Amino acid sequence: MVKMAAFEKEFQDFIIQVFRSFGMDMLGAKLVGVLFLEPGEISIHELAERTGYSLASVSSKLKLFESIGQVQRTKRPGSKKVYYHIESDLPTLLRSKMDAFTAHFIEPAKRTIPPIIESARKAKLTDIERKKLQIITDYYTQLMRFDAIMKEMQAKIERM
Repeated sequence: MVKMAAFEKEFQDFIIQVFRSFGMDMLGAKLVGVLFLEPGEISIHELAERTGYSLASVSSKLKLFESIGQVQRTKRPGSKKVYYHIESDLPTLLRSKMDAFTAHFIEPAKRTIPPIIESARKAKLTDIERKKLQIITDYYTQLMRFDAIMKEMQAKIERM
């Protein structure tokens, strides 16, 4: 393991604790902790060394992280080595996550749910179907309120 200053270890432990509290496994949390404090890119071999996990385990977890946009993978010209980076600038990180949430959740809901509601309102519904439609309608209303709140947050983040 690489020797690190006390403040680095304490911050890395904090990051690990935060991500573990959201249900991430220890390897994932350690990878985030190491990557978050790395000012540049870091090789997969060094990540394996710093986390104490096998190269195969680290590689597998990083592939998952890359597929969900959690990390960025690069190769340097003339080298077969793979390097990873994670965004640690909070405003950039928040914008990225909010943009992804909007693109993959809010926008599809805006396209999909209103026609469902409209179609159901035209149909003859049973009492239980009306209750279910109300659940969908309430959900959509809440989602649109949340979208408005996110837009306000994004404007504030831009000013950070």
